[in-house]
Amino acid sequence: MKIVAQTIQEVLWDNPPIPENQATCALFYSISSTQPGLAGINLGKFLIKRVITLVKKDMPHVSKFATLSPIPGFMQWLISKLSSQSRFAEDERGTQSNSPSSTFS
Repeated sequence: MKIVAQTIQEVLWDNPPIPENQATCALFYSISSTQPGLAGINLGKFLIKRVITLVKKDMPHVSKFATLSPIPGFMQWLISKLSSQSRFAEDERGTQSNSPSSTFS
């Protein structure tokens, strides 16, 4: 790609998104399995490093590398952090709201 995509859909809708010789960015997605049996095995990091080395060799014009891979449990973690910050902010203002935060649904 010419720029880092924000979503995997941007990558999948075009096949290929641009001619390979115009690419300046390489994207990775789901490079490692999130299966419970592979917990603690850092296979993704190893694979990404290996692929970056090969891409740099074959395509020296590619200088940006990114991943769009999902992070298991990230959404639940983020919602809990935002919720606790929202409750803290309400306590600081001295207002208690019985309604859930409308920021995220």
